[in-house]
Amino acid sequence: MRTPAQQFVPIAIAAALVGLVPAFSTGASSQQGDRLIRSDDSWARSFGGIQSFSKPSRDAIMGFSVPTRVTEHSVIGGQRVKAGDLLVRGQDAEQLAIVKQTRMRAETDAAIRRAEKQSELAGIEYGRAKDAFDKDAMALNEVERYRVTWEVAEIDLEIAKMNAQLELIRLEQAEALLARYRIIAPFDGQIDQVFVGVGRSVGDTEPVVRVVQIDPVWIDVRAPTKQTIGLQTGTDAWVLVDGPEKPVVVKGAIIEVSPVADFASGSRRIRVEFANPDAWPPGMRTWVRFSEPTAEWLDRLAPGDQE
Repeated sequence: MRTPAQQFVPIAIAAALVGLVPAFSTGASSQQGDRLIRSDDSWARSFGGIQSFSKPSRDAIMGFSVPTRVTEHSVIGGQRVKAGDLLVRGQDAEQLAIVKQTRMRAETDAAIRRAEKQSELAGIEYGRAKDAFDKDAMALNEVERYRVTWEVAEIDLEIAKMNAQLELIRLEQAEALLARYRIIAPFDGQIDQVFVGVGRSVGDTEPVVRVVQIDPVWIDVRAPTKQTIGLQTGTDAWVLVDGPEKPVVVKGAIIEVSPVADFASGSRRIRVEFANPDAWPPGMRTWVRFSEPTAEWLDRLAPGDQE
């Protein structure tokens, strides 16, 4: 049998748990310094916006277009990159050698200069043959042979010039093939994640690195179709962001209005863009409205958007 003290323990624990329930009840919110603690989104209802979430304005998940082995990567998650920066390199030694060989052939004009000299010599000999013919010192068939030799030399010069152009095209082709072994940053942004390490063999469809641009950010809103009538690109939009410390209202702009409405949901896609100078991570909850909110919410307008 349990002693009175042992019977008292479960009762005490239950009482303690009952006392904790109000702190986690739905809709609870309180102020702790300047930080608003929220357990649901009831606090945002008076804003009157359409709930959605932010996402990067540019988002590229890239890989190689040929099977290869990763030989170098010089970036890590969170690192800032510029458009054109080399992010990851595959096993490109063989193709690099082909590019060097092709460039040497493309950059020399020796074949053209040789063909020019041959054409020049054939022209001189043809001219001398004609002078000799005019002085009855050479037969006509000999003159014709020199003429044809000169014309062939002119054709060889044209072929040499054409071959030089073809070498430039081959160089472009070789460089394009080399680029398939290198992943280059397509825009200014940040590395979200590198999916593979040095030495890893990857296929031509396997993701290798993700680059994002988070300033500005975008929000795709599925707004009721009737509410979107008359909206145009460039129109102001107000966004309530569930910020890291407190709700903040930022002023954005509509950059896309879908020309088609979805019949099943009775909605239409509107894309809104707003600046993100504080680098808040995309994926945060947002509420978007297309008319100016009440003064209560305008007081929360981000400093950069206040007039």
